[in-house]
Order: sequence, then C-alpha cells, then structure tokens
Amino acid sequence: MSLLDLKSQLKNIVEQKVSVFKDPTEKGHVFLRWTLKNVFEKAEDEFFTDAPYDFGIDAYFEQGEDEVYIFQSKYGSSHSLNCIGEFRKDFEDFKQTEIDRLGLRLHDLNLSMKEDKPSWSYITDVELTQAEKEEALKHSIEIYGIHEMADEMWRRNVQPYKGKKARLEVTSALNHGNYYVCVVPLKSLAEFIDGSEEYIFQSNIRQWLQFRTKVNKQIRETLKTGPRNFFKYNNGITLVCDDIEPIGQVLQLVSPQIVNGAQTCSAVFVSWKENPNLEGEVLATIMKAVSPEDMNLITRYRNSQNAIRGKDFVSLEDLHREIRIVLKNLGYFYEIQAGSFALLDPRDQSAYRGNEYYNKYLPSDHENNIASKDAIQAYIAGLKQNPSDAYGRLYKFMPPDGDNYKDAFPYDLQHDYRLFLYPYLAKEYAKHYLK
Repeated sequence: MSLLDLKSQLKNIVEQKVSVFKDPTEKGHVFLRWTLKNVFEKAEDEFFTDAPYDFGIDAYFEQGEDEVYIFQSKYGSSHSLNCIGEFRKDFEDFKQTEIDRLGLRLHDLNLSMKEDKPSWSYITDVELTQAEKEEALKHSIEIYGIHEMADEMWRRNVQPYKGKKARLEVTSALNHGNYYVCVVPLKSLAEFIDGSEEYIFQSNIRQWLQFRTKVNKQIRETLKTGPRNFFKYNNGITLVCDDIEPIGQVLQLVSPQIVNGAQTCSAVFVSWKENPNLEGEVLATIMKAVSPEDMNLITRYRNSQNAIRGKDFVSLEDLHREIRIVLKNLGYFYEIQAGSFALLDPRDQSAYRGNEYYNKYLPSDHENNIASKDAIQAYIAGLKQNPSDAYGRLYKFMPPDGDNYKDAFPYDLQHDYRLFLYPYLAKEYAKHYLK
C-alpha cells in the first residue's frame, strides 16, 4: 500500500469502524477513540472527558512535566470552519471558569495547567480546505484531516526507504570503516530532507514535536537569529543506511534513515523553507548498519540520552517481539507500533480470529488486536498492583530508562505472554461485561 493508497482508503477504514453506530454522538466518540489509538498512540479509553459542559475538550493528555495536549474531535457533518476558532474560544472560557463547576477530569486539567501554553489539536475525518488550514494556523491549532492522519500513520508504520538512494553534500568528512563523521551545511541537509522527506524518518522512534517544546523553540531561535552558531550548540544527528558511497564532497546513501535528530532536521527543514539561503552547519554521524538488529541497537543507544517516550522503544524489545509471535499463533495481533493493525489489508485483519477460550472475556466486537501499551498498562495495574501509575505515569515503567522499568521488567522476567494477556483480558471483561 502506497501513501496515496492509504490516503484514498483511510476514510473508508474509519467509516467501517464508525458506521455500526447510529447515534451521531457515539459515532464521534468512536472516531475520537480510533484516532487517538491509531494516530496519536493513546489507549482507546485514556483521557476522555465525554461529559456535558466540557468546553469542547474531548480528550487531553500530559507528556513530561510541562507539556499538555488538548483535542477536539468533529466527525462528519459536525465539522465546519467555524468550529476551529470556537475551539480556542471555548478553551479560554474554560480557563476562566471556577474549578468547582468543572467535572473531575477537567478539574485535574485545570490544576495541571502550567505557564506554558498547551498544544491544541483539532481532528476530523474530512479532507481539509486551505481556508480551514489557515484558520487553524491563525489560532495556533494543529489540525488533522483525513490526509494528515494518513501522513502520520504512514511515517510511523511503513518502510518505503529500502533501496532508496539519496545524496548528501558535506563540507568535510572523516571516514572510519563503516562510519563517517561529517560537517554538513544546513542548506545541504535541508535539500537532502526535501528529496527524501517521505521516508527519511521511518526508523526514528520519535517524530517531530513541532516548535512546541522548549528545546525545539530554542533550536528555532538559533536558526533564526544565529545559524552560524548552530554547529556549536547542537549535538548533531545520526543517519543509518545500508551502504555509503563517497563521490567527491557528496555521500550517496542507500536506504538512509535519520534515527536520531528528527527535531533538529525538521527544524532546519522548516527554517530553510522560509529562508533558502540558510547559513550554518551541523555535525552528522553516518553509519552503515550490518543487520536489522544492528540498526535497532544504534537507534536505541543513540536515543538513550534524550527525552524519548519509553513506549517508543517497545518495538525494539525482544520481550514484546516474542510475545507478538506467540499471540499471533493464538489468533491475536499484538500491536507494538500504534496504527499498524489499521494499515493491514482487511483480509489480513480478518485472519486474526482470536482464541475460543480467551474470546469469551472480550467484547463481541473486539478486533482481536491488542495494543502493547494497553497490555503493559494492565500488567502494571493488575500484576504489579499499581493502577494509579499505570494510567497516569506509565512512562516510569517504559524502556529503556523509566525510573521503575527494571523493577517492573527485571532482566530474568520470563517471556510469558500470559503476564500481559491475562490482565488485559481481566480489564476488558470488567469494563465491557461488569461495567
């Protein structure tokens, strides 16, 4: 499936999930849950308000100590151009409302708001017009229509980079076996990304967070006011590829992937779009990976000192890879990359029929798709008896550097699928049958 195929088919995929419900409000809730799970990597029942007098805040989540992400969802005919601006107006009303008038979850959100502005995201299943995009930009809202959702899912789940060739011009390069340490003009890096944007970040475990984090804002400021200092201030980027061929001052890279430095590269690319004569340089380490395992290790260790969300590392963990194989034999898809089940051909989806014994604990409309994050949360909440942290501070238990990761997943932990499947089944049974 190509990106164009996904863009043309994604609306039908969403409609199939939503069409079984007749009530427009319920359709909107189902669309929001599906989008948060498959596009934004959130559990389907996590951080919903779903309550009257919610000021248009359909969902929110916190990330780190000072980042809050707020969502409004409009499905079908409920979406309009005016809704975008009203989203921000409603939020301003929310901030001025007395806390005792708010429901529990909005009460918590109000208390958690810091001086930093939150990030607002508006999601809808329609194809956005230019006027709607401009309206969102005017109100500092990140807007996702059906095509933007497809772009996000494609970047995260597909590997179109294999066999691709891209040329990177360097100022100087030091070669050491399968490795090159290079000084790269920012303009050259931007042109390199421009020619490979559709696939270059596929193996980066953390996609671009826009200019909404403190670090990215500082990167932006340096690029605008002092790009010649960029080399001094920035840690540099890491690329991994299948082969490297030097041609004068140009390196031809086969299957290149930026595995560390997505924030830097994306910021440079956006700044270059605004200023094609962008000055300055950046340090780049380019490595030839000898195997997929080698690439995974490079990705892991090159990111181990960054503020990476731990769940992004799940796809590199042998524990979860082995569980995925076992659960597949039992008839379940173990989703270690959010959205990957949705990208399967419907015939491949239908091949996951579950297990006769276990299915009785699941709702009748369950897709036999178990998200690794949901399973880990159930494991921490149930077997580790810590539901508060499981659903509020899961990052503490996620690889590789969560504060409580080694306690929850000791080195000698048996790679037994039941540690994750059984608590998940108990949670689903309690939620859907015991209410």
